[in-house]
Amino acid sequence: MGLIFLKKSKVGMFFLISISLISCKSYQKIGGENSNYIPYYLKVYEADSLFLLKNYSSAYEKYDSLFKYYEPINMPLYFEFENYLKAGLLSNKKKNFKNEFKMIVTNYGYTYKNIEKDTLMQILALRFKKSKKDIEKWQKQYSSKLDTSYRYQLTLMNFNDQKVRNQKPLNWDEVAKIDKQNDSILRQMINKVGYPNFKNVGSFRKLNESERKVDLGVEVLLNHFTSSEESFKFYNQILPTLIKKGECLPKDYAHLIDRYYTKNSQDSFFYFITFNYDFKNNPSLVRVINKRRKKNGLPSIEYEKIWFEERLMKM
Repeated sequence: MGLIFLKKSKVGMFFLISISLISCKSYQKIGGENSNYIPYYLKVYEADSLFLLKNYSSAYEKYDSLFKYYEPINMPLYFEFENYLKAGLLSNKKKNFKNEFKMIVTNYGYTYKNIEKDTLMQILALRFKKSKKDIEKWQKQYSSKLDTSYRYQLTLMNFNDQKVRNQKPLNWDEVAKIDKQNDSILRQMINKVGYPNFKNVGSFRKLNESERKVDLGVEVLLNHFTSSEESFKFYNQILPTLIKKGECLPKDYAHLIDRYYTKNSQDSFFYFITFNYDFKNNPSLVRVINKRRKKNGLPSIEYEKIWFEERLMKM
């Protein structure tokens, strides 16, 4: 009788609808079969814009709400999980952050040196009385989860990619040979381990002092694979799905597509590579491009200009 009454009453209907909406928003993990990270990327840009404007309280609320439903990625240059902690500190939130501080190391590979050089991270280390020894212990936990052979292979691929292109005179036959070799290796690794990301190859930070230069970027390699129609077709088919699952960053796909279009004498599709293009006299084009970008988890052109000036130019 009680259930029937609830169904008939407005309060009961509201309650049932609310429960239904909450249950639909289940926690999404990177690589999950039904995960959709497109909304995640877009919310990160919203929170990041607030962070850039030093509206730390509002940025924190957006990050906090987002991480209730998504496993954080901590994308390079945006570092949303790091900024979540910082926004909380800067806006005097009461959250403890003890577990999150540990995750910065065990999940995202921050080292003692990274923390030592960052005033806000130092505050957290002191608050939780974590020494260099504690952080190095966490760092080992992080390293143990990675496929270090994949990590090394990716760095070597990037090294060979640039080495052959910096030779004088440039030997295009050798360039084609290296591109084909790298393409083959990357496909094998994707099929065997998965697309390279922070969960399998780790971050760009060194795992230890003996590790030399680390170059885990994929976008440059993808650019160079566009010479082959078959290779382009392969990556063009798999990357959108991987982006949706949170396993591939949208920028990787944007580089691939824009490079392919411009290489074939067509206008850029996302205008990700050619973002210095003057859009002032073409607002209709901006609307079209932003729609494409949003669908693929990329920031708007307007936001990207701010992001580039504020972040990349300072590196």
